[in-house]
Amino acid sequence: MIPLFLGLTGANLALLVVTLSMGLFAADAIGEPTRWYGLHIGVAIMSGMFCVLAQVAVYTYFIATTKWLGAATDKAALEPRRFVEPARRRKLFAFGVCMTPVAVVMLTMFAGAGADPTAGQPWWPAQVHLALAVAAVVVNLVAAILQYRLIRAQGELIDEAARRACVAADKRADETSVVGHAS
Repeated sequence: MIPLFLGLTGANLALLVVTLSMGLFAADAIGEPTRWYGLHIGVAIMSGMFCVLAQVAVYTYFIATTKWLGAATDKAALEPRRFVEPARRRKLFAFGVCMTPVAVVMLTMFAGAGADPTAGQPWWPAQVHLALAVAAVVVNLVAAILQYRLIRAQGELIDEAARRACVAADKRADETSVVGHAS
């Protein structure tokens, strides 16, 4: 998952920075749209959609791995407190870590619509949109750091559960072969 996560997160952050950079040139000194304006809007929509994709992919990982740990714990008679409970807590925390960047990016997009110079009188100054755009990049970066740590911890838990499940399966196989030879 780490390579996939790094690729999605890197692309997400790059798109957000490109969108922010284009936004700096989307209007001139008096607030009139420049030739960058239309491109900024298109890339911003793509960035928002990609942010959702990246965050959903990360959260889906926690849904799937928590479910797998539950099944592995049942199948191999492992301790649920050791494997399932930490995975569930991590999944719950990951939900907030994944949805916060999406919320900030969506709020940034709405603020951009409210500051749109082509829609007549903007509802608020473009600086509101700019401040939220900077916040969106920072929030996504902080979320990426937290997600990386959560994914590594979940992966370590899965590795340990898999090792213990293999040991339990080997013991059952050995017991079955001993019983088979005794008859």
